[in-house]
Amino acid sequence: MPDTTPAADRVRSAAQRALKALDDLIANTSDPGVEALAARFELATALLNTPAGEPARGELWSLLDWTFWGSGMGDVFREPLADTMLVAISPEQRDQAEQLMEAWHASGRQPLGRRRYEELTAELKAAQAAMAAVLRIVSEVTTEANNIGGVDINDLVIRLGQAGFPLPEDES
Repeated sequence: MPDTTPAADRVRSAAQRALKALDDLIANTSDPGVEALAARFELATALLNTPAGEPARGELWSLLDWTFWGSGMGDVFREPLADTMLVAISPEQRDQAEQLMEAWHASGRQPLGRRRYEELTAELKAAQAAMAAVLRIVSEVTTEANNIGGVDINDLVIRLGQAGFPLPEDES
């Protein structure tokens, strides 16, 4: 239930008058700045018409909060932004989003988004570092075989194994 205190009613009434004036202004202009201002007023009006206190902080709120946190956003902005985003959608939309999230988790699928990107990026960097190390060893053994002699493929296998890169087991 929306806040019905006299102060809230006055603010709501003033916002509705301002929104009406803004609607009239938009009808007579094509300025995108005015349209952006109207969108902000509509959001403010929606916030005024929401129940007093914080919105329900369920699974969707937690996802938004953690997403913002993972992007380096501080508490001062992160939580109010998540609250504002949830207020801007209907309860039905929130329920639908939470049902989709629940189905996703229940399916056992891997995470998406920034966290998965960071996992894959780290995996790629590790593979690139391992490949560079193997190529260095191959280059060293090849150079030694060409310049000094007495080095063969078995020496390469031994050095790769010592560096933590054993050859795959022969499956024949």
